Amino acid sequence: MKICKCGCGNLVKTKTAIFLQGHNGRGRKRPEYEKKKISETMKRIMTDEMRKNRAKIWKGRKHTEKSKRKMSLAGKERERIKKEQGYTVSQEARKKISLSQKGKTLSKEHKRKIGKANKGKIISDEQRKKISKSKKEYFKSNVNPFKGKSHYKE
Repeated sequence: MKICKCGCGNLVKTKTAIFLQGHNGRGRKRPEYEKKKISETMKRIMTDEMRKNRAKIWKGRKHTEKSKRKMSLAGKERERIKKEQGYTVSQEARKKISLSQKGKTLSKEHKRKIGKANKGKIISDEQRKKISKSKKEYFKSNVNPFKGKSHYKE
């Protein structure tokens, strides 16, 4: 099986197709006249009430456990196939991703959730040594922000 060429990562179901149905136009820039035509058509078709209701359809709904499992398995399968086909993110793309994430601060709630997810994880001795080595290397040139502080109130 092949992965859809639009970049979505989903599997193409037929042998001859290179896109999933409807994915061949993804990412394509539409000319202004085409955008205008679509806009006018949608204005004729959809009433104000329909527009308001459209946004409310999924609001407050939650996926069932069964559908969550199916989505999880599908994502894992996509990742497995990408690895199998030798798909990797280029260094340039990694750099762009890194720069886009720089300076973002996480909320206390988000940090709490990350901590909760990591709690109880078992780290192998090999991994512990790698972490220790990287931390030692980092603190040769950087000051530990906890230096001189204590967990206990004095």
